[in-house]
Amino acid sequence: MVQNTSPPSLPAPQLLRRDPTEQPTRRLWRELRPYRKLLLGGMALLFVAGPAALIPNLIWMVVVDVVLLDEQIHLLLPALAVAVGTYGFSLLCGAWRDRLFEKAGQTFIHDLRGRLYHHLLQQPPSYLHQQKSGDLQSRVISDVDAVQSSLLSGFTSMVQECYTFLLVLAAIVWISPLIGAAVFIPLTIAYFMLRHFNPRLKNYYREARTALGEVGARLQETLGGFPVIKIFSREDSEQHTFRALTGEHLQKTLKAVYLRTRIFPLVFSMAFTTNVLMLGLGAWLVYLGHFTIGGLVALRGFWWQLNSPVRTLAQVNDLLQRALAASSRIYALLDTPIQLPDTPEAAPVKGA
Repeated sequence: MVQNTSPPSLPAPQLLRRDPTEQPTRRLWRELRPYRKLLLGGMALLFVAGPAALIPNLIWMVVVDVVLLDEQIHLLLPALAVAVGTYGFSLLCGAWRDRLFEKAGQTFIHDLRGRLYHHLLQQPPSYLHQQKSGDLQSRVISDVDAVQSSLLSGFTSMVQECYTFLLVLAAIVWISPLIGAAVFIPLTIAYFMLRHFNPRLKNYYREARTALGEVGARLQETLGGFPVIKIFSREDSEQHTFRALTGEHLQKTLKAVYLRTRIFPLVFSMAFTTNVLMLGLGAWLVYLGHFTIGGLVALRGFWWQLNSPVRTLAQVNDLLQRALAASSRIYALLDTPIQLPDTPEAAPVKGA
């Protein structure tokens, strides 16, 4: 009798009840709960270190408006000391934050791959005969690797850049509410652009992952039947079939590429518009006497910190769509019911 036992390394997520109709995004977040201590530790360091990254720009404003224009040169060294201290503090917190996030993500991927392998071991031989072994291998290895590369970098970057974006926007509003309100308009347009294109982008990546699974399945079958192919001289036929499968994967991948290259320039143009608004409106307010030169200098530094998250979030959005497409295939395999599970009443096989 084959005994149903879980590997010792499998964590609590295996015991979570799974709903096949649940969206991959919600399911991924739900299954990250067992790693919440590491994630919360990383989030705490992120929230502490985030404001420190804004200090240098504010120091520039103080140096220009107070040290230079008000001729209080004695405040220069203290201002520089604060800038250096906050930068070193943010670097230290960032290193520990990345360590905690990486540990949580790597552990999650390790356990997920173990759960997939364990689930396959519980299936009867008839299930494996009905499935393409190359496709199963693609889900356990390639799709999990796709989730790993996309989720680990995507999650960390998304949280960090979203928080930085909110802090920078709040700082701009604090310096000048009028400029902050003007900057918010193009950023809102960029957000709705991404939200509009996301469903199509995710579908393209899902189709590309499925096509890649077919390529892996065909390769596995070809290698398994290699002697037969050589005996019957079917090299040309097999090459034609493989080219057709890889060509289909190429076409589906290019669909995602074409859509992505349409989205990114639009989003980046909206991000650059914030620079034009801050510079033009800030200079006009300085001319009218309603703003300071130091504030304008600080806005120039904040523009880079505001523009960088927008660009990064657009790229992270692409990574997350890849991860969601791969996770859909992974969860489809995990949700496959055990066709012939052993029962406690099953009699042991003699001689086993």
